[in-house]
Amino acid sequence: MDLLMVAQPTGIWETILFAIESWVGNYAIAIILITIAIKLIMLPFDFMNKVVTKKNTRKQAEMKPELDKLKARYGNNQDLLQKKTLELYKAKNYKMGGMCGVMLANMAVSMLIFFTLLGSLNNIANYKIYTEYDNVRAAYTATYETVYNEATINGVPADVEFETVEEYATAKAQDAAAEKYGEVRTGFLWIKNIWLPDSRKSPIMSYEDFSGYVEKLDKEAIPTEEEYNMVMGSLKDNEEYSGANGFYILCILAAGSTWASTYINSLVSKWKAKKKGVLLQGQDMNKSLNIILPLIMGLFTLFYTASFGLYIVTSSLFTTIAGIFVSMIVDKIDEKVANKEKLKTTNSYDRKI
Repeated sequence: MDLLMVAQPTGIWETILFAIESWVGNYAIAIILITIAIKLIMLPFDFMNKVVTKKNTRKQAEMKPELDKLKARYGNNQDLLQKKTLELYKAKNYKMGGMCGVMLANMAVSMLIFFTLLGSLNNIANYKIYTEYDNVRAAYTATYETVYNEATINGVPADVEFETVEEYATAKAQDAAAEKYGEVRTGFLWIKNIWLPDSRKSPIMSYEDFSGYVEKLDKEAIPTEEEYNMVMGSLKDNEEYSGANGFYILCILAAGSTWASTYINSLVSKWKAKKKGVLLQGQDMNKSLNIILPLIMGLFTLFYTASFGLYIVTSSLFTTIAGIFVSMIVDKIDEKVANKEKLKTTNSYDRKI
């Protein structure tokens, strides 16, 4: 039953996660910490995005009376209306391109992190699923050989119910396998193994499912079906390790927290715009995103590992909470900037008089 040892993944995210796990001693906590670190690093981008958006929203409110006049005057000539509108934008130093550029840059970085981290967590999941089995296999094999050799010499103990050496050695090997699995599996709260989805499927995988994971690492590392079932088969009857791996809680939390994040941000933006008399553009698109994004996050959590689900939930919760405080700070800053610009305009007007 000698197996080919699989090399540990060495990507950037993998290296960082392995380092944090060696410090905290738990991969789930390591994922939560790395997610918070990512969001803290991204916070300046989010802050800049809100500052630019806030500035443009204020400019829109200031220009609205003049834009209304232009529409009333040149509404029948769209080319001339567009020309006059652009002249007004230039005079007021209003740049839509700047806002779009910041938003696109922020989105691009976020998507890059999202998909590279998804790939890295999948690589780690494949590796951990294999090493968990390999550790259990080693414990099973070592115990079986030791007990078998001792029982062959000394006989099966009289106080056990097994009649043959093979039965006795197998029972002891299965006990050792269960104990080792309890040591090496990565559980968190209600989830028995974070390298598998938070679903009703058992964490003790079938041979076909296990082979599918290991195949992504190295086909030569896949054990025979007989070997796998001999080592892991007894764990399927273990109440502690069998049963459902989870209860779809992460899926619900991922969809719910993503919806809350997008909905709260949209609600706050709409309320502020209404207060300033500005009509926000793209409200229909925002409504669609409030439905589509939660569904996407829920599906990612359902079909990928619980480890990635932890990233999605932590990220959404951080974004929601941090977004409230960032918005408050941006409002204060923008208010001061608006007052300075107003004072500057007033002083300039007074000098002309």
